[in-house]
Amino acid sequence: MSEFLQYDLHFEAETFLGKDVADMIREGVGFHPQRIYAYNAFRLDKNFALEDLKTLEWESYGVQVSLWARETEKVNGDPRYFSILEKGFENGTQAQVIKFIIHAQELGKVPLIERLLAHPRLRVAYCRDEEDNWQQNASSPTAYQVRGRSYAHLNVYFDEEWVEEKIDISHNPGRSTFVNGYELSSCWRMWFGPSFYELVSQERLLAFPQARRVEQTDSGHVFIELYADPFEADLPENREVQQAFRDWVEMEEFK
Repeated sequence: MSEFLQYDLHFEAETFLGKDVADMIREGVGFHPQRIYAYNAFRLDKNFALEDLKTLEWESYGVQVSLWARETEKVNGDPRYFSILEKGFENGTQAQVIKFIIHAQELGKVPLIERLLAHPRLRVAYCRDEEDNWQQNASSPTAYQVRGRSYAHLNVYFDEEWVEEKIDISHNPGRSTFVNGYELSSCWRMWFGPSFYELVSQERLLAFPQARRVEQTDSGHVFIELYADPFEADLPENREVQQAFRDWVEMEEFK
């Protein structure tokens, strides 16, 4: 059973500067990072100290600042990290994406996360079981091989465009797609900011009838919790409500 939760928070481009990132690290990201490094589109790594981050400028192709729980990217299966990057989309839209993977025991104990979820420039945010999110979105057999997992039970097809084998995730209700600068998904907990209402109205989000919780937060965001336990996404009833939310907001209609 997974023990880790993944947060994905999307903000308007250039919301946070290097100094802000340094302040986030000092505030606490749910664990004690042993390494801070950055890389750009050309995979040029550079290690940073907190003082360096104060003057860090985001590259046009996206510089990611990642913090890991150990010196290497994964030790003993511990996936915890914090990262921030500038993400580009096919239509030219830019977004700044912050990701956390924390231990489930840290849920509600990282003030930084709660503060970011109330930020006025938040577009959309998701919190879900890290393992389930990976499974719902892993379309490459290589991803399974890296994790030492079998994919023999999954539907594999040959992608003519990419000239490679892929795993069919088209029917996974928890999969993510990216449209007009937004990540669209359906999972345990979700937050939607005012700019998201350009895609789906606030009224439509608040009216979803099958959620466990739906409310408007003090910061003006819409918060939706689909089911009680983030680690039970694979229960049939929870997959059904994930699909129901996709259908409710007509997620497959966005181009």
